[in-house]
Amino acid sequence: MLGAIVILAVAGSLYQNIGVEKISRVLPDASREELLQLTTGRYSDFFKSLSTDVRDQVVQEVTLAIRNGFLILVVGSALALISSFFLSVSISISCLLRASANCLAASQALYLKSSITISKGPKVSPT
Repeated sequence: MLGAIVILAVAGSLYQNIGVEKISRVLPDASREELLQLTTGRYSDFFKSLSTDVRDQVVQEVTLAIRNGFLILVVGSALALISSFFLSVSISISCLLRASANCLAASQALYLKSSITISKGPKVSPT
């Protein structure tokens, strides 16, 4: 859970920084505050004051920044998924290296706790 929060924070920060950088190429004379307003949406007064061509360019650059933010989330999630497969493998390997019965019992108990069990519900006798 903490990893997801960190990934979201990093993605949000990167979105804002990349968005400001990309929009500053379109509007080099704009202040940083105005550029930050443009990353928050198209309802700001500054956005409404832009010409149609510049608005389209700004929307395109913000869209690219959002795409980069989602890319960070996808890559982080994929890394978390891949690393989760090695958690159970590392427990098994460390137990095999130690070759102790207590270690094997502990890893089996951990596996049973992490397994999903499906309850069939209460038994109902036919009437």
